Amino acid sequence: MSGASRRRQHSYTIAGLLAHQPAGMQRLPGYRDLLAHYRISARLKQVRLSRRGYSVLLHARVSPDRLRLFLRAQHLPVDPFFPLYLALKQDYLSTLERKREEKRRWIIHCLQSLPQPLFHSFLSLAYLEQYLAGSDETPIWAEELVPKTKKAARHLIGLSRLQWMDRFEEHLNLLVQRYRNFSAEEAELFLALFVLELPPSKKLSLPVPLPAPTCIKEAFRRLSKREHPDAGGDKMLFVKLKWAADILVSRPADSYSRRECGKKHR
Repeated sequence: MSGASRRRQHSYTIAGLLAHQPAGMQRLPGYRDLLAHYRISARLKQVRLSRRGYSVLLHARVSPDRLRLFLRAQHLPVDPFFPLYLALKQDYLSTLERKREEKRRWIIHCLQSLPQPLFHSFLSLAYLEQYLAGSDETPIWAEELVPKTKKAARHLIGLSRLQWMDRFEEHLNLLVQRYRNFSAEEAELFLALFVLELPPSKKLSLPVPLPAPTCIKEAFRRLSKREHPDAGGDKMLFVKLKWAADILVSRPADSYSRRECGKKHR
């Protein structure tokens, strides 16, 4: 018998099932009792699980009220080991899911503490990808922009506005590479809108309707006063603001929408 065959045979035993349990489950109070019960049971040591039966137990995909039917269908003994194992595994999985949800909520709360224009631009990239994909899926946004850990979320909210612009630009370039219906020219317009804190609305379309030239100039004046080097602002960000305003006001007349200045993102 080959080494691979021996490993497969071992993995479909109760010993193999226990060996593949995560460390978090092994730290649960009842796990020692589970191990002790297995060690003194000659019958459990002789059990050979089918591939399907092993998978069902490994992922706890059988409810307690259907356990007896499962054991019968898999030709397994009616033994206290199985209900104890399932109770422990489901307790572990519930705790894991609760921690994941708590972390997810914490990250969302963390992101919501961003300045409103940045947070709206962050969300706009999700809406944009949904539009490009023609579905609710946002694979690039979820993978590349949304933080997965609290540490990553803290890092993200600590970025300067100029660093955020760089992140947005990198992300838009990824969308250009992924989606054929999104051009580099359109990506440039989106970036310019983000720089001037004029993110498009949730119900967007392509080509993206631009705010009226008066709105663009108003946004530039407001931000340039804050970021002008003579007022202690960031020189590179001021250059970026000038670039964004020039890009947007140079568009053809039919590119602009009737969107009112100061209209909030929805």
